[in-house]
Amino acid sequence: MIDKDYSHLLCRPEHTFDEKGIDRELLTKNILVTGAGGSIGSALSRRINKATPNNLYVLGHGEDSIFQLLQRFRDEPGNGSVHPMISDVQSGEVATLLRDGSIDFVFHTAAHKHVGLMESNPRAAFANNTQTTIWLARQCEKHSVPLIYVSTDKAVKPTTVMGASKKLAEAWIDANCKNAVTIRLGNVLGSAGSLVEIVERKAADGAKFTLNHPDMARFFVTAKEAVGLALSTLTLRPGKYCLDMGKPLRIDELVRKISPGIEIFNDYTRVGNEKLEEDLKEDDEHWQPLGPDCPILGLNRKVEPKLISAVLEIIEDHANSRLGAHAFGQLMVDMARRV
Repeated sequence: MIDKDYSHLLCRPEHTFDEKGIDRELLTKNILVTGAGGSIGSALSRRINKATPNNLYVLGHGEDSIFQLLQRFRDEPGNGSVHPMISDVQSGEVATLLRDGSIDFVFHTAAHKHVGLMESNPRAAFANNTQTTIWLARQCEKHSVPLIYVSTDKAVKPTTVMGASKKLAEAWIDANCKNAVTIRLGNVLGSAGSLVEIVERKAADGAKFTLNHPDMARFFVTAKEAVGLALSTLTLRPGKYCLDMGKPLRIDELVRKISPGIEIFNDYTRVGNEKLEEDLKEDDEHWQPLGPDCPILGLNRKVEPKLISAVLEIIEDHANSRLGAHAFGQLMVDMARRV
C-alpha cells in the first residue's frame, strides 16, 4: 500500500480533482474493486470507503493483501459495508453479483504488471490481463454495469508482452462495450515493485542501481492522481482517458532524486523489448482536453469487432499449442499492434 507522498518527485504540480463531486457519485453506491489488494486497488478502495458507499466489494486473489486492506479500513474513516472476496475475477460469485443487480460500478485494477516476469510468462499475461478482462467486460456489458478498466501507457504501440496483453483487452472493450471506460496510467510512484521501492531498497542495502539505458524515460503519476482519474470518470461518457502527465522523466535523474548518493551502473544488455520512452497514444488517436482547467484528456476510438475477434482467435489457438514462451510472447506483441 502507498502511504508516502511522492509528489515531490514529479517535475510538475500534482493534479487535483473534484473530491466533493466524487463523494456525491460514490455515496450509497454498490461498488466492486478487483485487484483490491494491489497498490492501485487498495488506494482506490480506501478512497471509495471514505465516501460512504452502500456496499464495497474488495476482491483479491491473495488473502494477505486483502487482510491488510481490511486492517486499514478499521483505522480510517468510512461507513460503507465492506465485503472481502478471496476469489478469481472469473468466478460464480462475481457473475452472480453482476447478474443480480447488486453492483453499480466495477473498477478493474487486477492485472499482472511486472514487465520482465511477463516476458517469460506470456500465457499467464494473456490469461489474466486479456482473457479475464474480456470476461469481466462481457459480463458488465451483458448486465449494463459500468466498467472502469485500468490500463497502462505500455499498451500503446506495445513492444512487451505485458503491454500487448493490456492492448488486446483495450481493443476488445473499444470494439464491444457501450458502458465501459478505459484509463491509461503511467508508472505509479511508490507502487509495489516500482522504481521508488527498488531504489529505496538498494540504497538501504548499499547496492548499486542498474540502469538499462541512460536515455530511458517514463511517464509518472502519484497514487492520488491515479485514484482521482479513475473516480472522475464516473461522470464522463464511455471512452478512453488519461492524465496530462507532462514530459516523461529520465530514469537516471529520478533515481538521483530518490537517493542522491546511490551509485548507478549502466547495463545496456538489459533493455530487452522495452522502449526508451513510452507513448501515450496510437498514431490514429487524438487526445483532447476536457476543459481549460481539466487535467484529463479524452478520446473515443473504435475498433472493428471482427478484427479483434480474429486476432484473439489466432492467439488463443497458439496459447493451447506447444509454441515456446518466447515465440508466443512475440506473437502476442505482433497481433496486438494490428488492432
